[in-house]
Amino acid sequence: MCPMNKEEITHIVVDSILVIETLLVETPSALLTPLIALIAIYIAFQQHGINKLRLRHELYERRIAVYEAVQKHLSKISGAGQIS
Repeated sequence: MCPMNKEEITHIVVDSILVIETLLVETPSALLTPLIALIAIYIAFQQHGINKLRLRHELYERRIAVYEAVQKHLSKISGAGQIS
């Protein structure tokens, strides 16, 4: 067995540190993209639900206005007995 000199040991240690450092940087970077995609999907889903509720609310407001106008017109007809 051949003993290693200090230069070879230093080279192995430095290479090992570089590999570990690369893994510590690349792994979180690789996981960040899917995480951002999931967050974007969640936000889109929430916006869809909010828009759906907003549309229902706006339609309700329009429908209630029509309902009240028809009710007012029918009460005039029933009170006066005439249609103008």
